[in-house]
Amino acid sequence: MDDSHDAKVASDHDEGTKSNGLTVTDELKQHIISTAKWAKFFAVLGFIMIGFYLCSLLLLMLLGGKSMDVIFYFVFFIFIYFFPVSYLWKFATKTIEGIEDEDQERFEEGFSQLFSHFRYVGILTIIGLSLIVLSFFLGFLGKGY
Repeated sequence: MDDSHDAKVASDHDEGTKSNGLTVTDELKQHIISTAKWAKFFAVLGFIMIGFYLCSLLLLMLLGGKSMDVIFYFVFFIFIYFFPVSYLWKFATKTIEGIEDEDQERFEEGFSQLFSHFRYVGILTIIGLSLIVLSFFLGFLGKGY
C-alpha cells in the first residue's frame, strides 16, 4: 500500500468512529435481508411453540389433575421464552422494513433488537450454567463426600 493510504487510515482511526466508514452494498443488503427472513422464520416457530405451551397450560388447568407447581412452571417458561422470540421478530421486521424503505432509524432499531435478543439469551445462559454448577456442588456436599 502507498503511504497516502496509510496516512488516511491512521487519520480515520484518530478521528474515532466515522458515520460513513462502512459501505452497505447491495450484496450486503441481500445478506441482511436473508438473515432477517431466517430470524422471522425462527420467531414464528417460537410463537407457535408458545401457543402450544399455552394450549397445554389451559388443558392442564381444565383437567385440574396437576398441582399448582406444574402450572407455575408452565407460566414461568412461557414468560421467559416470550422475550427472546419477541426480540427476534422485531429484529426481522424492523431490519427488513429499514432496508426496503431506506429508513436508517428503523434499520438501527432492528439491530438494537438483535442485540437485546442475544443479551437476553446470554444472561439466561449464564444463569442456567450457574444453576448447573451450583446444583453440582450442592449435590456433592449433600452426599457427604
